[in-house]
Amino acid sequence: MNKTLFVTLFLFTVTLPQMTYAATLIESKESNVGLQKTWIEGDRLRVTSEDGEQYMLMNFTQRTMHVVYPDKMQVMDMSNLIDSLSNDNNTRNNQVFTVEKKGKGPAVAGYQTDHYVVYHKGERCFESFTSLQAVKELDLEHFISGMNEMFPRENTPETNDNPCVNAENALEYEKIGIPLMLIEQDGSETYSISKFEKNAPLPAGGFSIPEGFTVIDYKQMVQQMMQPDHN
Repeated sequence: MNKTLFVTLFLFTVTLPQMTYAATLIESKESNVGLQKTWIEGDRLRVTSEDGEQYMLMNFTQRTMHVVYPDKMQVMDMSNLIDSLSNDNNTRNNQVFTVEKKGKGPAVAGYQTDHYVVYHKGERCFESFTSLQAVKELDLEHFISGMNEMFPRENTPETNDNPCVNAENALEYEKIGIPLMLIEQDGSETYSISKFEKNAPLPAGGFSIPEGFTVIDYKQMVQQMMQPDHN
């Protein structure tokens, strides 16, 4: 083998794993879960929370969702639960809400946003700052459509103490772009994206379930947690 061909093949084998294990990284903060890192590649997703005690894997095409617990070497398969939720809540009734576009919003994570406000019977529910540019530049179309298909939610505000609780369902993010910041009814910021990174390296294991881990159903996990000797 000549030297040039050897060098070419060597560089290819070195760079191939980096190409395979790279994705779009979104760093965000949500009021009820803290900091999160989300890696997205096509129809696959990996989410790691701030504490790092577990992480979630999703595949939109296969309609699977797994929560990985590295310290226990266990994986909780929540795919059947997601299917049941999708089947029970497969309609969207947005007529009870009014959506108003206010114009341009502030730049968030390097992207200009569009400002939307959702009302219920004239009462302001929440504000969303979205970016269609981010969706196109970061190839997030499959991510938005996959989330909508796996987690459809029905709007029934008349049955809730707070009629605004389902207001976000009135926004069609597949048309207006990914939300970069959410402002609730009381003016508090409940969600914001701080960083996008294209071709970011994935943590070890990528989007795959770790080898040697025990896969259990979510019902089995609940039963384990309810046992008296559970730590």
